[in-house]
Amino acid sequence: MDEVGRGALFGPVCAAAVIMDPQHIPPGINDSKTLTPSRRLQLADEIRKTAAASAVAFVDSSTIDRINILQATRRAMLLAVEKLETSPDFLLCDGDMVVPIPLPQQSIVGGDRRSLSIAAASILAKVARDRLIVNLDARYPGYDLRNNMGYGTLKHREALKRMGPTPLHRASFRGVCGLESTGPGSGVDSVDPEEGAYLKQTRVNHKGRKMKSTKTHEERRRPTKRDGSASTARTAAKDY
Repeated sequence: MDEVGRGALFGPVCAAAVIMDPQHIPPGINDSKTLTPSRRLQLADEIRKTAAASAVAFVDSSTIDRINILQATRRAMLLAVEKLETSPDFLLCDGDMVVPIPLPQQSIVGGDRRSLSIAAASILAKVARDRLIVNLDARYPGYDLRNNMGYGTLKHREALKRMGPTPLHRASFRGVCGLESTGPGSGVDSVDPEEGAYLKQTRVNHKGRKMKSTKTHEERRRPTKRDGSASTARTAAKDY
């Protein structure tokens, strides 16, 4: 498991969970930060096709403000695990994260460089969140979201001072806290990506090409498969 977006000023935190199939591991999997955007997109598609199970989950900015970013990250990881169509029996988590679920687990500092499963999760989480932010850039122009992915770059911070935050900025974060909400979309309810802003909208990749919309996980969810899940999870737990 891994997450992305903890330090951003805008948008949700995103977590991904992946159970790799030891017989079908795409070559080139590594920490998502070391890969080019095009390579991440390619690997994300390959991981989704070959993994025994994978899932992505978001926790929105309003929840982050309410329960803090650490708890929101744990919630995103829990949601990702619960979405897996194969039940794991062991969790590997990047960094010092602990998922609030009664499953044996191990936290690995630098896990996205030491575990194939965690690295694969980092790729899925990064690609999913980036696609969402690219879409939201059109809805909330002026903050350079397409390029900064919601993080506090100089251009982003200057736009916040000039225009104020949007409903999807994290009001509890330094750089946003105390600013008057006068930006695009102010005065409307926050959009929860988990409710459909990510999967149900037309997606756009990093080159600007439209992509076909995808059904939500709940629309395509099948009954949990438990046969053989334990052995698959144990194998994944030994890859670091």
